[in-house]
Amino acid sequence: MSLIENKSLPFLRVFFFLVGGLLSSQGYAASKKTSSPGKKGDIHKKKDAARAVPPVKRKPSSQGVTKLEKVALPSLPAYGTAPIQLSSLLKKVTRRNPTLARMRRLVSVFRQKEKQAGAWPDLQVGIQANNFPLPTFNPTITPMTGIQYTVSQRFPILKRLGLEKKLTRFTTAMLKEDVREKTVWIHLSVKVAVLWLAYFREALNTEKELYNVTGQAAEVARIKYSVGKATRQNYLQAWTLQSLIRNRMLTLLSQERVKRHQLARLLGSSSGLSGQAPVLLDPAAPPTRKAIYKQASKERGIVKRWRISAKQSRTLLSFARIRYWPDVSVQLGIRQRFPNTVDKGLPFLTLGVKVALPTWGNAARYGLVKEAMARHQLAVSRLLEAQTRIRESIRIATTQMRQYDRQIVIYRRQVIPLAFQTYRSALSSYQVDRIDFLTLLTNLRTLYKEKLKLVKLRTLRAIAIARLSAIAGGSL
Repeated sequence: MSLIENKSLPFLRVFFFLVGGLLSSQGYAASKKTSSPGKKGDIHKKKDAARAVPPVKRKPSSQGVTKLEKVALPSLPAYGTAPIQLSSLLKKVTRRNPTLARMRRLVSVFRQKEKQAGAWPDLQVGIQANNFPLPTFNPTITPMTGIQYTVSQRFPILKRLGLEKKLTRFTTAMLKEDVREKTVWIHLSVKVAVLWLAYFREALNTEKELYNVTGQAAEVARIKYSVGKATRQNYLQAWTLQSLIRNRMLTLLSQERVKRHQLARLLGSSSGLSGQAPVLLDPAAPPTRKAIYKQASKERGIVKRWRISAKQSRTLLSFARIRYWPDVSVQLGIRQRFPNTVDKGLPFLTLGVKVALPTWGNAARYGLVKEAMARHQLAVSRLLEAQTRIRESIRIATTQMRQYDRQIVIYRRQVIPLAFQTYRSALSSYQVDRIDFLTLLTNLRTLYKEKLKLVKLRTLRAIAIARLSAIAGGSL
């Protein structure tokens, strides 16, 4: 409901009406004074006084009125003709954000660890010199002198290898859910910043309208002062209000630039963000709390992460029970003997098997079992905590959204129309000199102040709905 666009308040017609009325009333008063009857003696006395005293040119009352210094009105810089598209901006953030890139690198590191966890031990090859006599090192003296070549392989428990690989996969899956959770909240930061950009655009337009209307009122007050129908204080009050409006516009521009710098940081860009701020829209109401919580239980990364952690702790418990089962090592060797006087150095073949003997009182084994049980309890507790926080966040966000909905209805149906009617009534009273100029400016400022509050309430409502979307997992 803009005052500039509203046809019921033609400021220019009011301006010319006031100026014309003031000038005509001044001319009518002057003619009345000259045509009023009086005594003849008084007329002759006035003529004699006019002959005796030379006429003095009266300075117009408008002299000495200082004009407001013309300063360029603050406005948004040219960021480009195309508006900011939220969908394309979110895709760029997903690709370029430094935090998300770092977390994805960490996921790729643990994917390589999965291959390491499922790998068998390497084949071992050995060479050994045996039974060389001292001090001559003559290999023909004894029949057992020779070079032995061995090949050995450790055969691990296959179930244990599978569990190790499964544990690593669980860790990778949890890191993926961390990336997903972080992406949701970074997207929320982007949406909130874009909504504030839209708010700053609407607020600047509203302040600009108030600035123009106040300038028209100041011009009316200046002309009334020039014809002696108002005091100098009136138009000075209007100019003071214009200066305050310009100061608020500068503050809004500074806050708008800060939000653009924050968006550039989220994009990982050093050149800033281009594109005009979008138009502030009123999003549709989200579904019920129960539907939002149901979707959050399926889509939220934090919930999935602790569910995976609970599964990982159960797998770790199974792994702890078989971790110290003995592996089997098989060794094959051949000894190449040197020629001697006994058997002319026939080669020997050796075959061996090694098995580690586990101890029943292995503290590492029992400690790992207890650790797995504690990790499972921790994961279940963290899952319950995350679900409780989600319920609380949904209640808070829906309560705020409903509060903003009620306030928006009150502002649109009552506050703004009443403030507009109050201003029109004050304008009519000021035209007939029933109220002072400061009261008129106060009513005008109150009208635009309530309009700004309405724009802010719409922004806060859109932010609350965006927060509900993030709580649900990214989309509603």
